Amino acid sequence: MATTKGSTRVTETPAIATPPPTNGNTVTTLKFTYPAKKELSSSGTIQVTLGSLVPLDETSIPNAALAMRELDEDNVTALYYAYKAGKTIPPPLVQQSSEGNLVVGGMHRREALHRIADEQGLNWDDQSIEVKPTHFTTQRELLNAAYLDNFGNGLGASRTSRSRYALQLMAWDAEDGYPGEKPLSIHKAAEMAGCSHVAVIKMRDKLAGKPKTSKMVDTLLSPEDNAEIEAMHAEQASQPELVTDTQAALNKAAKTMFTSLAQVFALNPNVNELATLFRNFITKDTEKEVTAISLAMQAVTMNRTVVTMNRTFEQRPGTTK
Repeated sequence: MATTKGSTRVTETPAIATPPPTNGNTVTTLKFTYPAKKELSSSGTIQVTLGSLVPLDETSIPNAALAMRELDEDNVTALYYAYKAGKTIPPPLVQQSSEGNLVVGGMHRREALHRIADEQGLNWDDQSIEVKPTHFTTQRELLNAAYLDNFGNGLGASRTSRSRYALQLMAWDAEDGYPGEKPLSIHKAAEMAGCSHVAVIKMRDKLAGKPKTSKMVDTLLSPEDNAEIEAMHAEQASQPELVTDTQAALNKAAKTMFTSLAQVFALNPNVNELATLFRNFITKDTEKEVTAISLAMQAVTMNRTVVTMNRTFEQRPGTTK
């Protein structure tokens, strides 16, 4: 139900679930507010203070933290220098509310601006910044927009984020009483979130504290889907296990990698440029693997240096090898 107070329209939004108590037995009711037309600039932005920007996980919205992602330090640093250089950066997306200006999209920008203010000894509450106001009427709309903003930005959402979003879509479907007449399947939710159904099932079991299982069968799948998966497992179990020459496979993979590296360096020997391009293909899910490969390459380099030195010392003056 919407009410009007002065130049600001106020809407009370129903919570996705009962919000946690914030003061004894008192439960807060989040209210969304909207800027008056006279506050909007020609580009549709408004001015707010930096200190008024509130991360979703600091609000009373249940499960809001799941719609957020970890800050990427490289991205924060790049934005920090871009702001200092006076470059044009899209304003953060915020939803005005009784709990402050909720950051729907722009946590990296918020962090970069915080660092600049701290560096200059400025108070966040005294710094006016430009933001783009959103006009949501429910908490669900806001969380959905926050999920999608993470998926659409340049960093690329991780498999974990997408799997959680798929589970949230299924939870919302259940809360609505299954408007499609039957529960949203894991396959469909995974497709909407841009990940595999297997990743969604693994995330569901992980959040539920369940042990890993080899069978990815879910009660929300149709009987036909379950029968197909059971048949697939039965067929796999009936086939003799293939013996793989692990060492040969590793050697082949290593040769392919070094061949590719040689080709890359032949095209562009600038390490910094290569690192910047390469980083676009690294996610939180592959970061550990890339680090392990880097350490292995360092070990190869050190071993090669030792071998070269040994050969030099073995080569005595006046002798031939």
